[in-house]
Parts: sequence; C-alpha cells; structure tokens
Amino acid sequence: MSVPLQFAEDLWVRGAFSAAGHTVLVFDYFLTINDEVLYIWNAPWSFVKVMFLVNRYGNLLGQTFIRVEEAGLLTHNSQSFCRYFTLITAIHMLMCTESIHILVLSRAWAIWGTGRRTTKILIWSYMIYFVIQLAGALLATKGGNIAHFRHLRYAQVCVGALPKYAWLTYFGSFILDTLLFFLTMRSLRKYSTEFRYLYPSGLLHLLVRDAFIFFIVGLEN
Repeated sequence: MSVPLQFAEDLWVRGAFSAAGHTVLVFDYFLTINDEVLYIWNAPWSFVKVMFLVNRYGNLLGQTFIRVEEAGLLTHNSQSFCRYFTLITAIHMLMCTESIHILVLSRAWAIWGTGRRTTKILIWSYMIYFVIQLAGALLATKGGNIAHFRHLRYAQVCVGALPKYAWLTYFGSFILDTLLFFLTMRSLRKYSTEFRYLYPSGLLHLLVRDAFIFFIVGLEN
C-alpha cells in the first residue's frame, strides 16, 4: 500500500511549516537572550518571572521535541508511541498557551483595579475555562487505534484526524480572549480620559498595542 499523493504533499507542507516555525523560535531566542538576562534573570523572583520562564523554556524544549518527531526520528512505526506523543503534545500546547493567558489575566487584573470582586471573577472564570480546555485536550487524544494514525509505516510521523468536537476548545479560548480584550480596552480608555495626567501616554499606547497584538494572534491560532 503506497502513500496517497495528496497525503504526501500535505505531510511535506506540514514539515516545511514546522521547520520554518521552529527556526523562527530559535532565532528569536538568541535574538532576545541579552534582554532576557538584563530584565528577567537580574530581576527579583516573582509570579510573572516564573510564568515567563516556564513559557519561554517550556515552549522551546517542547517545540524542539515535536520538531524531532516530525523529522521522523522518534516514531519507529509505533502506534503506542504516537498515542503517548499525541497526549503529551496536547498537554504541552495547553500549558504553553495557558501560561500566556495567565500573564494576560494578571495584566488585566492590574488594569481593572485589583479589587477583591475582580479577583474572584477572574479566578473562577479562568478555572472553568481551564477545566474545559483540559478535558477537551484529553478527549481529543482518545480513539488512538491503527486507523487513527494514518500511513504511519510509510510516513514515520504521527498524523491523526482531529475530532469533530475539537473546535469547542478553540471556541472557549476565543470567548475568553474576546472578553479580556474588550474589558481591557474599556479600562484603558477610561484611564486615557480620566487619569491622563497620572499615566504616561507612552505606557497606555504600549498596553493598547500589546492587547491588539495578543488578540489578533489569538484569532489566527
């Protein structure tokens, strides 16, 4: 049984994008390592510092592991390996994404005023969201039988079909990101009009820019 031409082409495109993305990730790491040492490693330990380092190095190591697998160096025609790899990859991607979400939530908490009511709303909203995301990721890894990983013997790469209900996890992330974006924009607009003499305009512009970038990139993902 030969590999279908369309499958082979799709696999090549996937490998090319994976290699390009990993190259950009490694390049960005070396490009910003001096700033990291200056602003992160020399700073006191804090919650934000821990979250940054977890995301920075967890993502770098995890994506390197994924890239090695997609190069066909780890699978060895093992369905069992693909099942574990799919589970580990799903959890890794979830943790990396959520470390960013936690940083964004922390910023939103600071912008919204750090009140007790605000804190409770953010904590409970995020806990519900995270449980849904984790459940969706675990359910998406079920059904890893021989038909699930197509043409493994020939491709030597774990290629599975995405469950029909997997879009629910993206929908949950979209709702959370949209809510945070509009509430953050509302708070920043209030600061720009009522507290323009207290907060530098440059800081407000930076916060608005970062909020826009995070929201747009989140939509693309």
